[in-house]
Order: sequence, then structure tokens, then C-alpha cells
Amino acid sequence: MLNLLIKNENPLVICLQETRIKEGRYPFPPKNYQGYFKNRPNQEIGSGDVAIFTKNRTVVNQ
Repeated sequence: MLNLLIKNENPLVICLQETRIKEGRYPFPPKNYQGYFKNRPNQEIGSGDVAIFTKNRTVVNQ
């Protein structure tokens, strides 16, 4: 589904919330995107976690 969004819309930034990705098990970002992930501390299974993917040409300040 994410690949379809990328194909049709070609976004510079993709933001996902409530990702519930366990620490150290981050998925690979989509092709030509850089991934950034933030999990709430002290959660067995994340809640309120976010993932942000930016096009490789996008300048990002953390």
C-alpha cells in the first residue's frame, strides 16, 4: 500500500504514526528514501511511535 502511494503521489516526506515497531527491528525504508524512527521509552510494544521517510535529496536537520 505504501509503494502504491509512492508510485502515484511521489511524496517528499511520508509520516507514519502508531507504528509499533520494536526497538532494533526497523524496516528498511522504501527505495530512494531515508528512514527516521522514534519510539516512546519503556514500552514493551511501542505505542505512539512514529516513522518518517524523506526522499534522499531532502535536507533533514535532526
